[in-house]
Amino acid sequence: MSPILKKRDRVVSHSDKIRLPRQWEFTVGDVNTFTRLWSVRLTDGRLAVMLLSAAFLIGAVAVFVIVATPLRTLLPGYLVDSDRSGFERMTTRVDSLSAVVDFQNDYLNNIGAIFNDEISDQLVIETQSDSVGLIPVDSILPASQAERQFMKQYEQREKHNLSVLSPIAAEGMSFFRPVTAGVVRDNRQTAGSLVRTAVVSAPASAPVSSVYRGTVVSTSFDPASGATVIVQHPQNFVSVYSGLEALYVARGEKVNAGSRVGALSSSEPVLEFELWHNGSSLNPVEYIAF
Repeated sequence: MSPILKKRDRVVSHSDKIRLPRQWEFTVGDVNTFTRLWSVRLTDGRLAVMLLSAAFLIGAVAVFVIVATPLRTLLPGYLVDSDRSGFERMTTRVDSLSAVVDFQNDYLNNIGAIFNDEISDQLVIETQSDSVGLIPVDSILPASQAERQFMKQYEQREKHNLSVLSPIAAEGMSFFRPVTAGVVRDNRQTAGSLVRTAVVSAPASAPVSSVYRGTVVSTSFDPASGATVIVQHPQNFVSVYSGLEALYVARGEKVNAGSRVGALSSSEPVLEFELWHNGSSLNPVEYIAF
């Protein structure tokens, strides 16, 4: 009798072998002693889940940093308009403060040279106004040659002061009135600051115009004080218009003298106007006939 091969007794071929899922093994060991310190095995599915979880965790941390921490102010587009306006104002004042510091340092260096006998004759300095302080002068003693020479050098230095050069730089420039029917009700200088601001009262919803041709370098809005426009003019002049209710220009836009940049409020039409030159605040009423 010949043997009969039933289905359940058929020979298992290579194609019928059980296929095990592919696994990934990550091992940490000591190559000097060939010792396995730590290892983990992951299937394709578990590896994909781990990578997706890591990506989600990194994304969650990034969202938390942007939304709930002050670091968001360092990212483009996340800075509040009021903060941006404050930063721009502070930037325009840095040059002015640097000039004052340089002047005071030179002044102190001269005083130090006198006391260290680096200047041949003793100098008695009379000053009318200086933040370093007033130095008393002995009216009995006549001015020495060294004192007269020092005062002459001091006057030469004052010729390069911004307060002297600003009117010269403005020659040939005819500034337009920012508000045609406005009246200056206050020309204040903030305590502890070098900023001069002309507060101009005007009719309700009065249009505000650029005082000279230039380029709009900044526009911002503060819910408390209204909108602000900053225009860069030739010869390093900058004009600032604050307290606007409506804006008619955008950043980067070219304007001419008399071009409308915005309008004042219908309830409290007050313009706060500033004029700058080379980073120093000027007295607006000395340059514009309001």
